[in-house]
Amino acid sequence: MFKRLTNLKIDNLYSSVKPLTYLSFLSGLTPFKKNAQDKFEAISGIGLGFTLFHLFIFFYCFMSSVGVGETIIGHFFKSSITQIGNAAQIVSEMVATVTILVLSFVNRGKLVDIFNKLADVDKCLEKLGQKLDYNHIFKYSVITAVCITIFNITYLGAAYGLLHSAEMNPSLSVFITFAMPHINICLTVFKFISITNLVKRRFAMVNRVLTSIIETYPTDIDSQQQILLPYLDHHSDAKRLSRASFKTTVQNNPLKALKRFSKVHNLICDACDVIEDYFQYQILTIVMISFILILFGAYYILEVVIGWGKIEDKFHKEEFLGFFGLEMVLYAIITLSIIESSSLTTRESQKAVMCIHKLLNLTDDLEMKDRLMRLSKQVVYRRIHFTAAGMFNLDRTLIFTMAGAATTYLIILIQFRNHDGGQLYKLNQAYET
Repeated sequence: MFKRLTNLKIDNLYSSVKPLTYLSFLSGLTPFKKNAQDKFEAISGIGLGFTLFHLFIFFYCFMSSVGVGETIIGHFFKSSITQIGNAAQIVSEMVATVTILVLSFVNRGKLVDIFNKLADVDKCLEKLGQKLDYNHIFKYSVITAVCITIFNITYLGAAYGLLHSAEMNPSLSVFITFAMPHINICLTVFKFISITNLVKRRFAMVNRVLTSIIETYPTDIDSQQQILLPYLDHHSDAKRLSRASFKTTVQNNPLKALKRFSKVHNLICDACDVIEDYFQYQILTIVMISFILILFGAYYILEVVIGWGKIEDKFHKEEFLGFFGLEMVLYAIITLSIIESSSLTTRESQKAVMCIHKLLNLTDDLEMKDRLMRLSKQVVYRRIHFTAAGMFNLDRTLIFTMAGAATTYLIILIQFRNHDGGQLYKLNQAYET
């Protein structure tokens, strides 16, 4: 299979993202299809059927589990605080599934628009002598899709194994209600990471235009060029490009190259605007759910550890800690993946600012300076940053913001525990004798 992947000849963007679109298609998250020109169309009857099927299955299982009052947390114990956490998890499961599936269908045209804009960027890059290695992108998509699938199977299998080890056997409806939001969240994050990675690669390629122009200036600035050359060599795609033809195209007519840089940069920024518009509410929902589940998971674990002597022998402590610890790790990985992919793309886009200002200091040509000044304003005013519906930036500062907020609310929950005399746990009747 590895040899088949190695020998594949992928020559366009749409084919290179097949693993992403097929996996999302089967999950009801990308209800569109390819047309005769090998491009995406915004609607597919089969895709719509998958979306409706997943919604029907989830709502049927959700209503069945609510109707009998059965939940995953309820299999462990019941208490005044866990009733709040239980309600929060039930609401989170419903909100996550409905938001992700419904918005994926409603905004399907925006996702098609993202791929079309990125395809236009690739055409402009070809005029500059650069061509993306679509085989590499396809392999990256395959590996990421396989990892996401293994990740989901491993997590759900481990979660069910812990429940079974604790002699708890939730009904099929309860487990599907628990599993479907996790799968949808992971696949949405997979889409976000894959698409931002496509954007990051293209920012890296347009930055090569500026670094190639810088290399045409006298060697007395070699020390400055050494700072920029890693941008040229860091990306595996760039190593596979024909540097000779690209440098010739750029260095023979730098003004024309800068004009094309301006056009390509605008196209990538337009694609980023659509990406944020497409993902904003989905990412906001995922980050909020991750925060809630990590917060209550931390409280449950802390309560068990602190109140160790208050727990009856029939309470399966190891399975309990393993189950909620695993859930916390899952959502911590999901949140960090969103933040890191967004941060790396933003950082790559900002490298152009430094390159432009270095060129301004190097050149004496007035026409070149004028073009660079306009480019400088364009790059500054079209600065890329991803947000969750404009409420907060998806960068590394979000980690400390969430950690601070979680600590605050965790202290409040502990205070409720102390107010209740430390007797919050009331084991499920299934474990009472």
